[in-house]
Amino acid sequence: MRQIANATYMSLDGVVQHPELWTFDYRSDDAARVSHDQLFAADALIMGRHTYDIFVSHWPAATDPNGFADRMNTIPKYVLSRTLSQPSWTNTSVLAGDDVVGRIRALKQEPGQNILQYGYGPVTRLLIDHGLLDELHIWLHPLLVGNTDPRDHIGAVGAASRWQLDDVRRHDSGLVILTYRQPEALARLARAGRERALFHSRMIADICTPDRGCRYPRSCCRRAGHLSRHASPAGTGGGGRSDH
Repeated sequence: MRQIANATYMSLDGVVQHPELWTFDYRSDDAARVSHDQLFAADALIMGRHTYDIFVSHWPAATDPNGFADRMNTIPKYVLSRTLSQPSWTNTSVLAGDDVVGRIRALKQEPGQNILQYGYGPVTRLLIDHGLLDELHIWLHPLLVGNTDPRDHIGAVGAASRWQLDDVRRHDSGLVILTYRQPEALARLARAGRERALFHSRMIADICTPDRGCRYPRSCCRRAGHLSRHASPAGTGGGGRSDH
């Protein structure tokens, strides 16, 4: 099942709106790489009408050498809106009507990469309220924006839920990226990791046999605990070496 991830810029005093006014001093090459990886780990975007209007005024004419703009322009985009009927941005679909939540659930069931949402607002509240948001990436900027509209703060959205800290990435600029996941999402990741490890071990056990040799490098066999399969035949001593 696909995951829905949210990426939000936030100040120390909880401001999440108008990041273009207060994040410029904290942009760096390493943060740009994280942003690039984050986008390319997704194969769809989800957003509301407000974010759509901001993005469509910038990205269609944007270019960059790293393919970020091309990815933004070509990736499938889903806009939750009752007022947008004919989106002009390439590969954009409008989600409207009474079964928006059901349509988002169906998108999650499709094969593919993450579905990414930028910014924190009513769409985020909808996702959280219906248990659809799996990852929350808070880009915490080391500044206090100061006297702002209360509606600009993360708490104004009104969503209530518990999250589990999964990762912390610190940058030289003072920016800290905090990754939170729902406990259920962490459990799914853990199960998937165990299943991959079990499959890997069984595959080696099937292929890595004394009479058939081994197609895996020594390091792979050592991790899987299969070096004993390469011991010398009985009677030649216990110090046999690997065939690798």
